[in-house]
Amino acid sequence: MRTRAAARRATAVAVAVAAATGIAACGGGEAPPSVDQVVSEDSSPSSGGGASDDAPASGGDTAASGDRDVCALVSPADLEEITGLTFEEGVFDTDLSSDAQLVCNWTHGGDQLAIVQVLVLPDVGDVVRSQRDTAEEWMGATTDVEVAGAADAYALASGSILGMRVGQDFVQVSYMEASGDDVTGTTVAIAEAAIGNL
Repeated sequence: MRTRAAARRATAVAVAVAAATGIAACGGGEAPPSVDQVVSEDSSPSSGGGASDDAPASGGDTAASGDRDVCALVSPADLEEITGLTFEEGVFDTDLSSDAQLVCNWTHGGDQLAIVQVLVLPDVGDVVRSQRDTAEEWMGATTDVEVAGAADAYALASGSILGMRVGQDFVQVSYMEASGDDVTGTTVAIAEAAIGNL
């Protein structure tokens, strides 16, 4: 089923970013699967996924899918106002984006590690519960959070990853930085800025 595969890919993206910044490593135990492993699982005949769901679309078509440019959801000015850090322009992620999901990344322009990622699964309906279950399986407990304009929002990894339903879209917002502090408030503010531009 396409929505199930898309939800699992959304979690895989979050896990990949978290692992890259060391957040997933603090839990110990077996490392979470990579994006490629999850996409491969969802492409198998028994999962109902298809290779066409997993192949990246051309950057031009995907970036503006449904007249939505995921990189326009948050501006560097928004991020500076929220975090106090300067960010480069958002970069559409052609490796992680596909017909089923749109991903954009922003990186801090200075010497401190800070990454923002926004992922949108357009028109997938209510996949939040399965997405949350998968996130908990790979990264630990989630908590409910309030995000203006969203429903069923949850946070994990000290608030660095938020998942939520916005209308018929699943939206995931990540704010990764090196301090190890709880960043729920910051990630919520970024999510609310993004939701305001959906």
